[in-house]
Formats: sequence, structure tokens, C-alpha cells
Amino acid sequence: IDLQSFKDWADYCDDSITTDSVSHTRWQYDSVLDVAQPAWSVIQEIAASGRASMVYAGSKFKVKIETTTSASQLFCMGNIVRGSYQCSYLNPDTRPNFIEVQYVNRDLGYDQDVAQLESASAITDDAPKETVRLYGITRAQQAYRAAKYILNVSTTLTKTLRFSAPVDAVAVEPGDVFYFSHDVPQTSVSGRLYAAGGSSVALDRAVTVVAGWKIYVRTANGPLGEDFYEYTPANGVYAAGATINCTGITFSPEIGDIYVAGPSSTYRTTWRVVRKTFTSSEEGFISHIEAVQYDADV
Repeated sequence: IDLQSFKDWADYCDDSITTDSVSHTRWQYDSVLDVAQPAWSVIQEIAASGRASMVYAGSKFKVKIETTTSASQLFCMGNIVRGSYQCSYLNPDTRPNFIEVQYVNRDLGYDQDVAQLESASAITDDAPKETVRLYGITRAQQAYRAAKYILNVSTTLTKTLRFSAPVDAVAVEPGDVFYFSHDVPQTSVSGRLYAAGGSSVALDRAVTVVAGWKIYVRTANGPLGEDFYEYTPANGVYAAGATINCTGITFSPEIGDIYVAGPSSTYRTTWRVVRKTFTSSEEGFISHIEAVQYDADV
């Protein structure tokens, strides 16, 4: 068991927050288990009441909290399986803009109650209502915050992503956040560094650098181990393998490190892993990642 992840989750749940001028702990689970259920289902039910999930990774059970966090990995043309990229856009007209959370309200003698929220910017009056039953939640403030989160997810997170990568390129688990870049959207270029040294790098493809461009590199051998670095390249037209002088280099990356280059506002997107599976091939094990668009404001 990854005890630290449980401790981090406990601290997160016990934080005091204020909702409508009422102070209370962030998340609390109150329930009586009076029906036989699979242990794993009960564990995930308890975790969901605290906006978390239980995962098994690296031979340990750990808790992954769905909260604001930083990216821990970069995937791009340099480390994903070619032809595996799939990006889907959910139909906004079918996304619920009215959420009803059913729960047992302790202030009403544990009678059934509902928390309802409607989007202020409803996409369409014909969009379906979504009803969610949340077990273990007995406080009105917690039920309404859960409804607000579900509504935010429904109206804000409208893209899903699927791709595959070699196992040695994958260090993410369900719940982790990562950066992603691909040629298809044509908002950036990416690959592996052709050369690096001092205050310059060379890319493995031709690029035309203009004002506002950045080069973002993930190296496995930084001063703190695996880390990310962002450089500002000099404007110009560069052939594949040509030297690009940069500013902002505090640590020189290595040949073969993966990179993303392009306008700083669009050169990478951010996603959260929702599922990871494995298959075997002649080249070894392949990881298959399913992810949803990440938005820190949700």
C-alpha cells in the first residue's frame, strides 16, 4: 500500500473550506454498508465521495486525487506509436446542462434529498438532464459542490484522446496529468533532439521559428532527474539538424530527448489519464492511453 498517497488524500479531505458562509471539511463519507457488495466496488465508492479513485500501480495500491496538479509527462511524435492518435469531440448539444444529485440529507433525518444545478450558459434547452446517485454524502454543501463539479465537467471538458506508446515511454497512471502534441492539429512540431549542447539545440525536422515560439524539452537526466525545460529559440528558417541558438537554457538537454516546438499559446495541450491498458507485440509491450481534456478551473 502506498501509505503516503492515503495520507495526502486524508489531508485533502480534512481541509476546511467555506461554502455559502458555512465552514466544513472538504469531503466526508457517511454510510452504513448493509448489503453485500464486491470489496473493490465499495472502495471505489468511498474514494469517489472524496473526488478520488483507487488504482493499482507499481505493485502497490494508491489513491489518485482528482484535483489541480501539474503535468508529469510529455507525449509527442517522438514517443508515441504512429497511427495510434485519436482525438474525439463530444457533441455539445447532447451534453447535460442540468445536474441532479440524489443523496441522503442528515439535516432532514437522513431522508432522500436532491441538489440541482443548471448551467448559466445552457447550450440547448433540449439537452438531457443527468441524475446521479452519490452514496456516503449526507451534507447539503458537499452534495452541491459535487453537482457543480459534474456540471463543470459536462459543459467544459468536451474532448477525449487515445494513443499508444512503448512501455518504456510511459510513466503515467490513471489520474495523472500530461502534456501532448501531435502533427495532426498543425499547432506545433515535435520529435527527438538531433543535437544539443551549450546554449543551442538541433531538431530532427525543418522548422521556421517566428516570434512567440518556444521549445519545450523533457529530459530524463536533469539535476532533479526527469524534468521539463522551456527555451526561447532565435527566429529563423532551420533545416533538420541545423543549430538553433536559444535563451533560457539553464541545463543542456541530451541527444534523443523529446521536444515540442511552436507558438507558446498552442504548442502543447494538457490531458488527464482515465485508463491505461497493455498489449504485447513483436516490439514488446505497448501501453494504450485514454485521456480526457484537463482544465485546472474545473
